Amino acid sequence: EGDVTNRAAMRTLVMDADTRQHLDLVVANAGVQAEIIGDADPLVQSGPSIFDVNCNGVFNTVDPAIERFRERREGHVAIMASIASYLPGGSDTWVHYMASKAAMRSYGEGLAMCLVSAANCFVCCRHLD
Repeated sequence: EGDVTNRAAMRTLVMDADTRQHLDLVVANAGVQAEIIGDADPLVQSGPSIFDVNCNGVFNTVDPAIERFRERREGHVAIMASIASYLPGGSDTWVHYMASKAAMRSYGEGLAMCLVSAANCFVCCRHLD
């Protein structure tokens, strides 16, 4: 168990796990949405904490694994996005979530192209057809 917002702790966790048994698949599945507490305005207050978990949490989880996957020239990264990443707007309690998941969808798609010779990267998300 680890705090995905703690980069150093996640690096240690992933590297230790890979040292014990080579990881074949790392899944970045962290995601939170706005929590409304009292009179706080979620449109103004919740953005940083949502992006810290939903975006930095992905980086903190997959970056150490990518190092090992590149060394071995094998491995798989799965990034959980959301159908919300395709939606153009939303309420003040959803806008940061939607934007963070759109960022991770785009990051995962780009990462897949960057890792093509070393590892596989998949973005998990239902497309709107």
